[in-house]
Amino acid sequence: PNSEYGERESKTESFRMKSISPNPFNNSTVLTIELPISDQVRVSVVDVLGREVMELTNSRLSQGPHQVFLNADNLSSGVYFVRAETASQGLIISKVMLLK
Repeated sequence: PNSEYGERESKTESFRMKSISPNPFNNSTVLTIELPISDQVRVSVVDVLGREVMELTNSRLSQGPHQVFLNADNLSSGVYFVRAETASQGLIISKVMLLK
């Protein structure tokens, strides 16, 4: 749509993590991320000390929603952070709790 000054307004969706379900979880959960444009995406899991414990994906993803699966069979119970980072759209960090 055009504003009264003739400039085009845009409603660009932003890069976001729509959901992590279930959370808390036992062994596995699914993350849903949404991309407004195609981009290189790296999703990893870090512990409370900031150490990376798992890389879930590091690939170019198309525009739209994507599901990323986290299988935590090799992790201990506790709090972790999921980091989703794109080449051009920034970083999102979400907390997850693993209960075994």
